[in-house]
Amino acid sequence: MAISLQQLVELIEQYNELPTLTESELSSFRYLDNTGFDSFSLIHLIADIESEFGVELSAEDTESDQFRAIGSLLSLINEKLI
Repeated sequence: MAISLQQLVELIEQYNELPTLTESELSSFRYLDNTGFDSFSLIHLIADIESEFGVELSAEDTESDQFRAIGSLLSLINEKLI
């Protein structure tokens, strides 16, 4: 079952507050570039994504441009769920 944008946003917001944006703006928001994520928070976010959604993210996944924006990260996770 695919995860929703809201589920992912709630998980990300456990580590950094996101600005108030429309759904469309959230999808393209580059959260790693525009919030105060440090390496410790990022490691925990990756672990929580894997645990919460039952996916495994490779180093290639987490280093990709796709990982940096919420909408493309959502697509990456949902592709792994199939």
